[in-house]
Amino acid sequence: MPSDEEIHKLSNTDNMQKLLCVVKERNITYSKHFLLRLKLRSKHNDFILADTKEFKKMIINRYPTHVEYENEDAKFQVFYNMNEEYDLIVILAIKHIRKPIRINFVTLHPQATRIRIENYGRE
Repeated sequence: MPSDEEIHKLSNTDNMQKLLCVVKERNITYSKHFLLRLKLRSKHNDFILADTKEFKKMIINRYPTHVEYENEDAKFQVFYNMNEEYDLIVILAIKHIRKPIRINFVTLHPQATRIRIENYGRE
């Protein structure tokens, strides 16, 4: 579990993006809930990809617009702006911050972009 200092660093979009880019696929786990949501939500939202490999490519190639720490089991909400109307929020847990980095993807959901802007400002 990350220290308070590491959590503070990961709450920065630059640092979160760097972490997501360097984590090895073998050190990523996807919860059953995440896989179910990925499959179901990809049917209704063309910007959500049903395949985990394609999903990983998407989060590496898109820069997060906001990162929020949930203060529970080292979980973070990572916001990705997908289009003018929607953000994709990915909830992930950092299980191990030092090498090897281990991440568990917990769930994901679309949210109106205006909600992020109202709550956190335009980032």
